[in-house]
Amino acid sequence: MRIFKYVWVFFLYMFLGCVSVHRGIYKGSFVSSSDPEVSISVNMPIKNFGFIYPYLYTDYGYRFPHTYISIYSEGPGMPMAIVALSIAPNDWGWDSLDFSSPDSPVTSKVIFDGKVFFGSTRAVNMKKDPFVELSEKQNTSVLWFSQRYSYKSDLNRAKIIIEYRELFDRDFVYAHLVPGSKAFNAFQKRALKAFEVYFSSSQKEDMEKVKSLKGVNSLFLGSFLGSMSPVKFNFLRD
Repeated sequence: MRIFKYVWVFFLYMFLGCVSVHRGIYKGSFVSSSDPEVSISVNMPIKNFGFIYPYLYTDYGYRFPHTYISIYSEGPGMPMAIVALSIAPNDWGWDSLDFSSPDSPVTSKVIFDGKVFFGSTRAVNMKKDPFVELSEKQNTSVLWFSQRYSYKSDLNRAKIIIEYRELFDRDFVYAHLVPGSKAFNAFQKRALKAFEVYFSSSQKEDMEKVKSLKGVNSLFLGSFLGSMSPVKFNFLRD
């Protein structure tokens, strides 16, 4: 009986290992069929989508997590939204969401479809922003202000990031967009309304084909994604 149990577990493992994962865009929404199973919609037109292997610096040298990015906007000068799903390499895991920037300091926690996302806000450093090529040309008097929400799954191997941005006058950001202010609270409400997240998805055979992502700086994208550690040390940062 015990042998039968082990044989059943072996074939179940082999079956699950053979199940292909489908990820892509379906009617403007990012869809992943598993690991994690999720569908993310944004209330803006999609402008760019693809996969990329960014440079992510760690204490053990660079790692190149398989990352899917979709970018949304109404046009130049209008708000921008970014959806990212990044898969850590084997034997690696994403660090705690309050361990390092840009996930920390955590300023809020919100729930999407029963899952807790950690929120953080920041003024974007345009000199190191991986998405600057997709933005209109900036001058020194304006900058992007960001509301970011992050979530980890699949034993810390998968990380979901949804980020909402608006352009503001630089002086306005530092004078008025401070936690607790009316302007700050209104900005956070707009950010929340931008996304719909559901941890379920039916496999879509007519998803848009995933291509290599263009117009995003892979050298800076690693810092945008956050930090990771080998699994044997990952619990120390979780």
